[in-house]
Amino acid sequence: MRSTAYPRRSICSDSLQLLPHYLYRVGVLFLLVVCLLPLTVETATIFGTEHGFDVGGTEPICFHSILNFTNDSQQNESSTELIPTLQDLNENLFGGQRSSFEILRSCQDRTEMEVEPVLDLGEDRILENGRNYTFRVKLQVLLSELSNQIVLPTGGGNSTPVHLRFILCNALQNGYCNPLQDTRELDQNLKPFQTDAGAAEELTFTEGASRWDYEEGKTLLGIIQERIMIMTRWVKWNLEQDKDNSDLYSMSVDIPLMMPRGTPRGEYFLIGHVVTSFNIGDDLVYRQDVAAAIPDFTVQLQDPTIINTMSDIAKYVLGGIIAVFGAFALFCFVFILRHQEHLVMKLAQGGFLAVLAGSCMALIAFSVTYYPTNDAFCRLQGLLVQFPLTLVFSILVGRLWRVYVTLSAAIDIGRHIESDPTPPTRCSRLKPCQRIVSLLSLLADLPVYLRHPQRRVSHTPSLRKTVTAKETASLIAVLTFPQFIVQVFGTAYYDRHVEFQLDENANIGRYMCSDDGEWTTSFGRGMIALMFVLAVMMAWVSRELPSAFNEKRQIFRATGISMAIGMAAAIAGGDIQAPTTDPDRVVGLRVMNAIGIATTVLALVVWPKIRRVRSGEKVVMGSLFSGRDSPATTVTNEYEVNLTSGVLQHIHVVDRITLKKDDPLPRQLELDIFATQETLRGIADRCGDGRPLSLSDWKRMRADVTNLFNRIDGIELMWTNTDEAGGPPVSGITDADTDAEASVTAACSVTEAAPIVPST
Repeated sequence: MRSTAYPRRSICSDSLQLLPHYLYRVGVLFLLVVCLLPLTVETATIFGTEHGFDVGGTEPICFHSILNFTNDSQQNESSTELIPTLQDLNENLFGGQRSSFEILRSCQDRTEMEVEPVLDLGEDRILENGRNYTFRVKLQVLLSELSNQIVLPTGGGNSTPVHLRFILCNALQNGYCNPLQDTRELDQNLKPFQTDAGAAEELTFTEGASRWDYEEGKTLLGIIQERIMIMTRWVKWNLEQDKDNSDLYSMSVDIPLMMPRGTPRGEYFLIGHVVTSFNIGDDLVYRQDVAAAIPDFTVQLQDPTIINTMSDIAKYVLGGIIAVFGAFALFCFVFILRHQEHLVMKLAQGGFLAVLAGSCMALIAFSVTYYPTNDAFCRLQGLLVQFPLTLVFSILVGRLWRVYVTLSAAIDIGRHIESDPTPPTRCSRLKPCQRIVSLLSLLADLPVYLRHPQRRVSHTPSLRKTVTAKETASLIAVLTFPQFIVQVFGTAYYDRHVEFQLDENANIGRYMCSDDGEWTTSFGRGMIALMFVLAVMMAWVSRELPSAFNEKRQIFRATGISMAIGMAAAIAGGDIQAPTTDPDRVVGLRVMNAIGIATTVLALVVWPKIRRVRSGEKVVMGSLFSGRDSPATTVTNEYEVNLTSGVLQHIHVVDRITLKKDDPLPRQLELDIFATQETLRGIADRCGDGRPLSLSDWKRMRADVTNLFNRIDGIELMWTNTDEAGGPPVSGITDADTDAEASVTAACSVTEAAPIVPST
């Protein structure tokens, strides 16, 4: 038997043959769905409303639910008299299994609700914690639109109770503020002192239908829930029938609202939530929840702005301090004017010293312009405070410059004689620290250059150098002129006034002067610092001047104390520009800083002169001009410097010293003896034992011995040999010529010398 083999068809090949037929059917079905869908499907909102505040609209949102009270505690009552409390309503809605709620796409017809502030909250809509803000809640419902089965209680008259509350939700944490919040546990534990402003702690809420009774005008407190939601307690109010036999009911109530201090700052949605309930028979209750947001939806919660002003106590205390130190400065100023003819005042350049004291007095008096009390103080503050302070240090610089330029020639020439009999004639031979003196000399002659551009002014050191009071005043004017111009411009151009400054959180503010034209203040501080540095440099350059003119120690001390005052003020003040810094601290530090600097200058520079004048002690010229910080230069009375004319004159003058019995050996004579001993001992060590004598040693020995001789020759002893038991006869030493030349007080002449070099 033969078998015939038939070819087999694969599943894959059959599928490929049927594929076009399947694709045709799928395509036809897709076209039918696309074409018929718009005719058969209606678009609907799955959750939310059409124009409610939950979707950014302006209309209220409504929830409704049917609550079944068949097996509840009120089942024995007549179905027409069923009046559940708010606690029963919430328990049935949130705790039962028989009830549910539904959000309506739009509220029923004639159902309207508004929540709005009674007073305008302003553009920023700020609610400050701890302050009352009254909101008006309006509600209107048409009962026939809610349900046609509503049965009103026979004993209710023309009203029905409702419950309302406010809810605030953090706008950054909640995109939608849901009014249906289960607060049963919170409501059960609330006490009146937590919910009502001013309520006593011992009060409690009554149970039953009157639990949430409210007296209009009573302030409700916000209750913080987990820092993202704030709500108030419930308020029981009544819906009133508009007209007899009408089913339109409405209400309006004003409720003050207060957020407690410490409420988290931020932007919050603010809504009102009203719960209405109506009996519809068969133990069923129709519950309607209506919620509406305020206009613009949100408010800004923040702690109340603390406004700081300068206190009256600070004004009186600082005023007393200004008066006391100002009186001291006034005394110094008047005293200098009255004793300008005294030798000490002449040596201290009494005219400029008086201006110095007057500037300190002005600085102390005008520090009152730091008070942020009126616009005039703010405008004049820079001119009346920074300019006198600049003038104080400019005068110190000018006085030291005048004395140094006048006396340094004799000092430098005296030193130079020991090694080279030719005096220095070029400014380039000065030390680097002394070049500042040349710069100041150029500034002093600047007015001359401006008036006479072709005139050449020499700054070569000379024994005939003239430094007048006019030139010193010119230098002071040049140093202070930029400060004066800038401060006058700032006063006239910028509208500086008292302004309210608020921190970035808008919690703390203060009244201070505005900082218009702040660059003028910065420039003024820079000029003061520059004068400060110049005064220190001049004090260091002139550290070897005679004691009558050497103010290095006083200026260094004043500098150190002023720096300490400034640093202490900066540390204590912190960031004085921050609005959170108390004005009392800012003004107090600025006033005390100005007074401290002025008083330091008066006490260390001016007062020593006044004290010497008041002491009445006799001024011995030798003692004034002998004291130096460096003993390198030997002092004689070979040169006289007249500061009134500024001329250094070559006059041989010998100071006369009178000694009485039992008087101590003059200090300067003792120093000269020791100096001569040291010189002779050194020469003996270097040149003894047959070693040659150098010319410099010879000149130094002759100078020291001559100086000691002149010192001894100027001493007159006022006792005889009869007073000295057993001693040789002693007679007074007199010299008519030196006596005549020793009277150097009439023209305010100051004696300074270079070492005497005897002729060989």
